[in-house]
Amino acid sequence: MNINKLFLTLRESSSEPHKRLEATYPFCYQMRSEAFSPLHYGRALSVLSAFHIYAAPFVARLPDEIRHLIIVDDVIDALNLDLQILGVQEEQPEFKSALSSQSPISLLAFSYVWMGSSMGGSIISRWLQSRHPGLPQQYYRAIAETGANWETFKAGATDWAGANNINEDDAGDAARQVFESIINTASHYSEPA
Repeated sequence: MNINKLFLTLRESSSEPHKRLEATYPFCYQMRSEAFSPLHYGRALSVLSAFHIYAAPFVARLPDEIRHLIIVDDVIDALNLDLQILGVQEEQPEFKSALSSQSPISLLAFSYVWMGSSMGGSIISRWLQSRHPGLPQQYYRAIAETGANWETFKAGATDWAGANNINEDDAGDAARQVFESIINTASHYSEPA
């Protein structure tokens, strides 16, 4: 299987819903100092927590050589710590997906979105450190550290996808569905007036 083709398809298929997610409340306040607040930040972390907790069993089904690159426990522990420090007491959103945890395509899609978030996480981590150093930032630090494994993940995931006869278009569609589910999870919150 061609690494460039697989990851190009994943990126292209999920590009539009990824942009919509960034424009969806509470994520639309990320990287906007004039509007950013602990409330918006806590809600974004709550949505991310719902995603990561739901995705963890999918990632757990991957082979060890891929799974260990994703650093699941550290990321979830960091999210929980940040939410605790922020004192988030709102009802947490529920993540839902029609993708099967038994399907290799679904495992690839969830791991791709998880690992892909580490790329943006590095940028957000630097922004938070410079603009909002008083906010808890364990999650973005943990996800940024995960990003160091991106190239190794891509190579291992491509080999695994080839061995499991995963069709690139099906994988791209599943990644798109994961982003749609994150957008649906974010809809739990209404933007404050």
